[in-house]
This record gives sequence, structure tokens and C-alpha cells, in this order.
Amino acid sequence: MAVLVLNTVIGFTQERRADRSVNALMSLASPVATVRRDGTRRRIDATELVPGDIVLLEAGDRVPADLRLLDASAVCSDESLLTGESSPVTKRSDPVDATLLAADRTSMVHMGTSITAGRATGIVVATGTATLLGAIAERMSEQERPKTPLQQRMARFANIVAVAVLGSTVLAFGLGVALGGGIAEMFLVAVALAVAVVPEGLPVAFTIAMALGVRRMAQRRVIVRTLPAVETLGSTTVIGSDKTGTLTENRMTVVAGWTPSGWFHLGPDTAPVGDGSTRIGDTGDVGSEGLGDAIGAVLTTAALANDAFLTADGGSGGDPTEIALLHAAVAAGIDPMQLRDESRIILDVPFSSEQRSSYIVVDEGGPVLRLKGAPERVVELSNTMLSGDGGEVPIEARTVLDAAARMAARGLRVLATAQVRLAATPEADRPPTPEDLVLTGLIGMQDPPRAGVRDAIARCRSAGVRVLMITGDHPATARAIASDLGIVAGEDAAVVTGTEVERADDATLAAMVLRTPVFARVAPEHKLR
Repeated sequence: MAVLVLNTVIGFTQERRADRSVNALMSLASPVATVRRDGTRRRIDATELVPGDIVLLEAGDRVPADLRLLDASAVCSDESLLTGESSPVTKRSDPVDATLLAADRTSMVHMGTSITAGRATGIVVATGTATLLGAIAERMSEQERPKTPLQQRMARFANIVAVAVLGSTVLAFGLGVALGGGIAEMFLVAVALAVAVVPEGLPVAFTIAMALGVRRMAQRRVIVRTLPAVETLGSTTVIGSDKTGTLTENRMTVVAGWTPSGWFHLGPDTAPVGDGSTRIGDTGDVGSEGLGDAIGAVLTTAALANDAFLTADGGSGGDPTEIALLHAAVAAGIDPMQLRDESRIILDVPFSSEQRSSYIVVDEGGPVLRLKGAPERVVELSNTMLSGDGGEVPIEARTVLDAAARMAARGLRVLATAQVRLAATPEADRPPTPEDLVLTGLIGMQDPPRAGVRDAIARCRSAGVRVLMITGDHPATARAIASDLGIVAGEDAAVVTGTEVERADDATLAAMVLRTPVFARVAPEHKLR
């Protein structure tokens, strides 16, 4: 009785404490929604939403249900939670084919994702377990929880003990009766022998050992909900890890760039893309001649043609891509907020998916148009590019596009910047058409690896534990991050896609897992499989 009570109390107390911690964390993230009901705008708890509700979304809002967009104004959504795509996805209200995968449904926003830019109105089409996120949770809850290695060994040990006890007690009882002992007396002897052989203290010893392990994990700020889970950590031979937000920071960061004067990169841990690349911080004043001047031209445009903001206390707001550009300007010694305050902005034209660019007109001793956008689009609009001495030379389109392709092959999202001095100041209601631009350079961004992850993977490998990356992101991005982290050797390593996983039977998939450590563009059901 004492053994059973002690065993139960330890397990119950530990798991209740863990549940309390998890519930406290969940209460911090209790979602709310802005809805329009009976013509009135109101804030309600997201759990009160029903299909047919009209929900209003703004930049920074977390989507409370699956919504079909009725109206969208320059809307971008962070869907990394569902798709692993680290870059925000542009959304519109135009209908799309219902058979498309979730990642391609541009007229839908899904529960659990967040709005990074713009405003939208949507109608609730699914809530709770009927949502895409709910369906994933439902599939996970239907999975049978396998026994841990310790539980499997304990089960085998229990079977051996049961057979030994049964055999020895039957033998003792039979021999005793055969030697003249009474049946009742021999029965008591057999029962006593059985009780003596069963190690009833073993479960308590295991429970206490695991409880101590859970306590040690708690001291490292890790919540373990069930005692056997902590033992599983010690038996791990393969780790299948998501990429976005787990191996990486889930925060876009400028890591490299190109100008007609040369390559540059940010941060001591960033691998250069081009030969002779210079790290920002080593160029001195970005307003100096040569590469520093070229970087200054690129990052000044990136900071001005930008809708995001930074605060004095280190906070930020806006589209993750725009925030990354502001942080890059800061790294180069430019104060983007001060630059904007001191600039006389004549016209600000936000990003357009049709034009694939955004631009701003600033008074710099005369109107100057500064533009950023897709490299192909900016090359089309440019006649010249900035030379090393600050002058202009005819644009070498192939050289620029090759540099952009080189960055894209590394899994970077690439933007180009350009500028041009206008002949006359444009009117506010008549924005000028960008043309005859001077291309100033390229900027490459990615969701960078988390600090310490590379060392953790190396320690896993030295302990004989394989690490697999299983992500919904683009194969090129997955391969580049896996190479940076040491999961694969070289940037040409093979990557298995979700389409291949879909076609593979269990035996083929098992062979894939043994030889390939990176899986990209996979759906949640592929991860579960």
C-alpha cells in the first residue's frame, strides 16, 4: 500500500505542476478578435467566433479562425507556423481554386498565423477543430503514444519475472505436497515465495529517478509534462526538427548584399556569398568612397522606402522584411528613424504586387526617387548602375541577375535598390512612373540560425544522435540553412520534398530517412508520418 501510494503521489504531483505551468503559458496567449456584428465593431474572445462572423484584421493581429478574405489592402501574412515559409505571403481577396494546397490559397488566412502588414476583412469559414490548425491537432491526438524504451524494457522484464515466479511457485508447491506437506501450508509457502521474488520497490525507484530528472530539467527552464518523457531523452538516437523558429530565429535578417563595387555581409557568423566579401562594420563610415559609399546608397534607400519602425527601447513594428532592412541600416551606422525624421518626404508609394516594388520621393536638394523591389523588375527600370567612384556606368544586367541568382541559390530572399534624380517635383496625387533608374545594389535576407544551434547539432552528432531537418520551407532555403548548421555537407546536398514523401511507401520512406537528413516543402501530415 505504501509503495503504491508513494508511486502515485510523486507522479501526480510532478505532472500536475507541469500542467499548471503549461496552462499559465496558454493564458498569456488568450486570443481575441475584432468583429462586426449587427453593424457594430466589437472585441470578443476568439472562442466565441462562429462561421459567418465578419472579422477585421490589422498588421500585428493573430488570425483567430480560418477566414475567407472579402477585402484586402496590401496584406501580408506570416504562415511559418503552418507552412514553414519564413517570408510573409501576400494575400488578396481574388478567388483561387479550392483544390490548391493551403500554402497557395492566397484568398485565405488561417488560424494561428499572423498579419504582418496591411488591413483585411474576412468571413469566418471554420473554427476550432474544423480549421487547418485544428485538423493537424486532431491528427496528432489520434496517434497512439508509443511506449518509451524504458517502458518496453520494463514490460519485457515483467514478463520474464512473471514466468519465473509462476514456474518457481508451481514447482515449490508441487515438491512440497509430494514431500508430505499440507496443501494449505504449501499454498502459503508458494504465495510467500512469489511476493519475495517480485521487486515491488523497482517502480518506486524508477519513478523517483525520473522525478529527479524532471526537476533537473525544470532548473533549465524546460517543462516536462509526463515522467516517462524525460527518460526518452536519454534514449534518443534520431531528432527530427522543424526549421522555422526552432533551428532558426523566425525573424528575417539581412545577411549579405552586392553592389557594383563588391560584395558585403553582416555579422561575424554569416558565411560570405561572394569572393572578397567585406563585413559591415569593417568598411568604416558608409558615406566614405568605394564600397562604403555603395553600401550607404543601398541601405539609405532600404531605410527610407520602408513602412516599418524601430523604437528607442529596442522594439519594432511592421513587416518582418522591412524591419530587417532597418536593422541592417543600424548595423552600417545609419539611424533610420533619425534619417526619416530629417528627410523631407514628398511622396511615399507603398509596395504593389503588380509593380513588385515600392518607392519614395525625397527632397535632397531636389526631388530624388528611391526604389526597392524584385531584382528583375528593378533591372528592367534601370539604365545605369552606381560605379565605385560614385558616378554612373551602363548597367550590366547579366552581372546583376547572376549576383541575385547566386544569393537565391543560398536560400536568400533578394531585393534590389535604385535611385534617380527627378527633373521636377511630382504632385501628391500624380506619382511619377519609375524609369531610367540608377541601380545601387542587391540585398539578401534569410531567417538566420539560432545562436548555439550549430554547437548543439555538433554535440548530438558526437553523441551518436542524427539530426534531421523536416520543414515546409523552400528546398533551396532548407539546404542553405542545413549546410550552415552542419546538418549536411555542402550546398549541393540532396533534399527530399513533400511530393516525394507522398509517393513513397513506408519501406522507401525508411530508406530516404536513413540516407537524407533534409526534407523540405512537406505538409504537416508528412511530418507526422
